[in-house]
Amino acid sequence: MPQTFRHIGIIGKLGAIRVQDALARTLAVLEQRNLRYSLDPDTVPPEYQAIPAARPVSAWDNVDLCIVIGGDGTFLYATPAASASSPTSPWMTLPPSSTASSPGITSANSATP
Repeated sequence: MPQTFRHIGIIGKLGAIRVQDALARTLAVLEQRNLRYSLDPDTVPPEYQAIPAARPVSAWDNVDLCIVIGGDGTFLYATPAASASSPTSPWMTLPPSSTASSPGITSANSATP
């Protein structure tokens, strides 16, 4: 049975130049598919911090998937924050230089990725 995501949370790596491109491509895909998303305003580039989808992670509700755009440190930052509001959500990590053709998918809530 295919998984349908209704609300996607996105956390980036503030200040990383390559995050902006990966974030723009990710948002384009989500918008093209009419998917609801929330952005962490503390970790996305300034031009995304004032849009309606930019809400503190603590205000996210019913996130079905969390996408982290960054490296290991970004994932470690994101895990406690997003897990508190959506403890059973699956996680997807996108390295900023990724072409998104083979993103890493892992769960912050399981012992094995």
